[in-house]
Amino acid sequence: MPWMRGIAAAAVLAAAAPAAAQTDEEDLRARFERWLAESRALAEAATTEAEQIYLEAERGLDALQLYLEGEAAALRELTDEGVEDFLDELPRTEALIADAGYRLERIDVAPTRLVPELVLHCRFERALSEEEAADLLARIEGDGAVPSIQRLIVDLLLRASAYNQDVDLAGFRLHTVRVFIGLPPGVRLVYLRE
Repeated sequence: MPWMRGIAAAAVLAAAAPAAAQTDEEDLRARFERWLAESRALAEAATTEAEQIYLEAERGLDALQLYLEGEAAALRELTDEGVEDFLDELPRTEALIADAGYRLERIDVAPTRLVPELVLHCRFERALSEEEAADLLARIEGDGAVPSIQRLIVDLLLRASAYNQDVDLAGFRLHTVRVFIGLPPGVRLVYLRE
């Protein structure tokens, strides 16, 4: 009888429905737990990365503070008066530049800036040995803006020489190093074709 088959089929479906619903619920719960675990792992990774970025930034700020308290502290004193003091000591600075293996060829002064800027154009003549470089830096004595700036100039020139020894630009030679005394201090190496 067909109606009995329909009742039997309905009974089978009714019995299977709770089992299917339970299976769907278990599957949904398992997927949710996997998603939750992945989300937690991503959140932990992001937190760890954020902590690392924070620590790197903190180390960078500490290094900047040490730098500003060190040699660059003299740059805070580089006012128009400080530039005049520095220029008054130019013969001593020029002798130190020569001892560093360079010849001072030109000076640019920008006194109208908030922190005046000096640019020293130094022609490269020879590289120093590590021993000569250390001795030269040790000879620069005194406190205050002028000796600190002289140390900074010599240090930047010695770094430029060291960089030049590590670089091989075929067909070019180091001609001039421009030393920028201002905020930030720095150098620019000028190479000319041989």
